[in-house]
Amino acid sequence: MLGVLTNQDYNRKTIPLASCDRLVFFTDGLTEGLNAIGEEFGERQIRELLKNQRQLSAVELQAKAMETVTAFCGGNFLDDATMMALAVE
Repeated sequence: MLGVLTNQDYNRKTIPLASCDRLVFFTDGLTEGLNAIGEEFGERQIRELLKNQRQLSAVELQAKAMETVTAFCGGNFLDDATMMALAVE
């Protein structure tokens, strides 16, 4: 389990992955990166970025996402920005 919070209920679920699927984990520091006018990169933008780049390998997808968010916020992250991407071959 990742991101476990105390006093929360969790359900176990199995999600089958198929060829060409991508599974991405990231910390909130990635979505909370602020640009020069104080706008967050946001969850919607990270979802769109990952969706539009899903043909990339896991390494390329992670690099592209980190590069895009870093450019957006000028490298000034307010929190840790960590990402892990897995690609099903």
